[in-house]
Amino acid sequence: MSKLSAKKENLDPAFLGENLEKLFAYVDKVRMEIAALNLPEKDSDHDRFQAMSKQLDGILEATVDASDKIMGAVEKNNKAIEKLQALVSDDEQSAIIEKIVDGHNEIFEACAFQDLTGQRVTQLSKSVSYVEERVSALHELWGKDELDKIELEPEKELTEDEKLLNGPQAKAEALNQADIDALFD
Repeated sequence: MSKLSAKKENLDPAFLGENLEKLFAYVDKVRMEIAALNLPEKDSDHDRFQAMSKQLDGILEATVDASDKIMGAVEKNNKAIEKLQALVSDDEQSAIIEKIVDGHNEIFEACAFQDLTGQRVTQLSKSVSYVEERVSALHELWGKDELDKIELEPEKELTEDEKLLNGPQAKAEALNQADIDALFD
């Protein structure tokens, strides 16, 4: 029996009905997943894509800040070393000072991590934006009103410890030292 003959035998209404039910169940599952992607994060006004973007922005901000502080400290040390070098006449001490200067140069070179991290995070951010655009297109295609009708399974309740694990705040959202000091007044 040929494949075509076998397929024709499977075109009876019961077979088609069973496969249509499977297809509808699959489409319904896809619809539920699309609806779940657009929900805000628990205990937040932001959707998951906004939260990811904020975290990526935080990575960039933290690496720039750290790199700037490291390079600023090395520059201060280099100025102090220049003054010290002018006061030293001993060749052995001068050689030790040169080793310190060489170490500082290595630190400057290592601070290139910030640029590389920035490039990679930017590419990751673009990828997140691309996925967000695709999900938004699916959301619009299905219709917000239709997706809002879907009852989703509730998210797992966080433990008290998990609720505290939000990570560091972005600078714009964090309390400044004056606000923290005011809490103790």
